[in-house]
Amino acid sequence: MIEDEAPAFGPGHNVPPSMMEDAVEAQRQALEPYRERRDELVRHKARVVRDRQSAADAADVIRVASKVWKIIEAERLQRSNPYRETANAIAAAANEFWAPVEEVMIELRARIDAWDKAEEARIESQRREQAAELARLTAGAIPPPAAPPIPARRQRIRGDLGATITATDRQQFEIEDWRLLPDWLMDSVTVRNAILTVARTLAKHRGEIPGIRVSTVTETTIR
Repeated sequence: MIEDEAPAFGPGHNVPPSMMEDAVEAQRQALEPYRERRDELVRHKARVVRDRQSAADAADVIRVASKVWKIIEAERLQRSNPYRETANAIAAAANEFWAPVEEVMIELRARIDAWDKAEEARIESQRREQAAELARLTAGAIPPPAAPPIPARRQRIRGDLGATITATDRQQFEIEDWRLLPDWLMDSVTVRNAILTVARTLAKHRGEIPGIRVSTVTETTIR
């Protein structure tokens, strides 16, 4: 085996663990003091709630678990925040470095879009001219040719480095008259959920909305 093909790691290697491995292992070690408490809380899975006292006892278990987790989470954040702040700082430096390129790319895309619209308008005009000429020939003013002219069409644009520009037709929808919408569309689950979402937001500012029934659902909160 030549040297370049030798494995990077093998038995007895002296490669130290990575920074991430060290951080994860430190987190695992920091959790060990809480293992007994965690297992104790897990055993409450079999707890039965049958009356006011047992409900209060179960709520106390949830409250204790929440407090223990907050301690674990606070310790974890102290351990991980320096890494997150470092990652954010590195990302910010890279973004700042590349920002001038991004600005230029946005301008280039805008210029390509503007040219594409103008090109589409030119080709559409050519299509209309060809259609008018074909209609004139078909009407008998001049004997029609053996084959109709080939309609104008867009050609794929390809850069020397492989970039391509293609035009894609995308349908856009807008409501022209609500009164003409069919019942099956208005009664669909998707439309109803969208209406309720908007109504929930507007009700905070406008109060009651005709046609919308508001009911109260009780949710239990444990602190």
